[in-house]
Amino acid sequence: MAHKYLSKIVVIGSLLWVGLANAQTPLGALDLKTISQGHHPLKFESPEHNSLGSSVDLGTPNGLVNGSQLVVKTLQTKSGAVNLSFADMIWLSGDFIGEPKQIVGLSSDPATTLKNNLNGYDKYKEYLPAIKRIFADMLRDTDANIQAGQALEVPDDYNYRYNAATGGWGGAVGAVLKSGLYLKLASYNYDHFGQHALKTYITAHTLALELASKANTAAELNNAYFVEGYADHFLTDLFAAGHLRTPRAEVVNYCANLPQGLSSFLTKLMHDQDGTTGLNIVNGRGETWFGAGDNHYYTEANRVNRTRAVATLQQSVDQIFAAYQTRNANVSANSRDMLLSLPDPSATLALQQNTETYPPLYKVMSGANANPVINVYNGKAKGYSKMKCGASSITAIWNYVFK
Repeated sequence: MAHKYLSKIVVIGSLLWVGLANAQTPLGALDLKTISQGHHPLKFESPEHNSLGSSVDLGTPNGLVNGSQLVVKTLQTKSGAVNLSFADMIWLSGDFIGEPKQIVGLSSDPATTLKNNLNGYDKYKEYLPAIKRIFADMLRDTDANIQAGQALEVPDDYNYRYNAATGGWGGAVGAVLKSGLYLKLASYNYDHFGQHALKTYITAHTLALELASKANTAAELNNAYFVEGYADHFLTDLFAAGHLRTPRAEVVNYCANLPQGLSSFLTKLMHDQDGTTGLNIVNGRGETWFGAGDNHYYTEANRVNRTRAVATLQQSVDQIFAAYQTRNANVSANSRDMLLSLPDPSATLALQQNTETYPPLYKVMSGANANPVINVYNGKAKGYSKMKCGASSITAIWNYVFK
């Protein structure tokens, strides 16, 4: 027991040391995902994303092909050719490959920012062979959970291995001292939450539709599916309860006086809470259903949400093939239809059933001069008060280490 406490204290201490060194950067250089206990990372685990991509069929000139089988991009690396399937694109995009500081949801030119992220597949292609080998090990280690419909139990070691495979150092302390692409992307993962995820999906889906409508060959259609795979990572993130109403970027900016790692840890608390308890999710049609969060994709409690996620993903890829067949991107109508099916972060946040049963840990309010203020929920007092970033971070560390 003492060893457990000591190891957590050592990692927190390392985090503070690195965070202070990067404190001049409000949106920072480190995310507390490095010290998560493996149960609640700030994302769907890659097997969950992969399952979604493998649950849909994509139209091609030669008939339907499952997402796990359709190769949408081949990259030549020093280790040989790496084939990326549509399903691979969903689990890789944004979590493993991309540009850390290129945030589509915050960009005034989202189309260009998106292309910078897509270019990451060529820029960082040498990381892919090792990433895919580690992923194969993760699939093996989580197979029993998946087959039993249980929450995934993923050892911390995978975070460290992925970090080392993408240019960083391995091990708990090593990951803190030198972040690879994997942890750098986690530090800037604002596109995976709420309205930012919605904007990123629509931006990438629009490009995929336009590419499909102009495609003359199967290879050009596959390129459209390559872009669509990137888009659909963020589509699937919207079906994870912890991603819908967590004010990821807002808390980090509000607590800019803290080391970025600590302010990110504060958002992790709400992400974990919503993901564990689940939420009533609302889509653009006003339909509601219950959904769980990261690591709970395969559970019985998430069954309806899982079914809706697969159906919405199938709807999205069907639009790509229809654009190819008709040579019409039909962006406005297609985007409108997708927004009707997709979870609506604002409506989910506003749903009275959620605010009463699952009060959000943080609320973003308008303060003086319209500057955002973060209010934090006190479970004992059953009410909100203005968040004091320093005190909240101390409480968060105490709970992390000792509870």
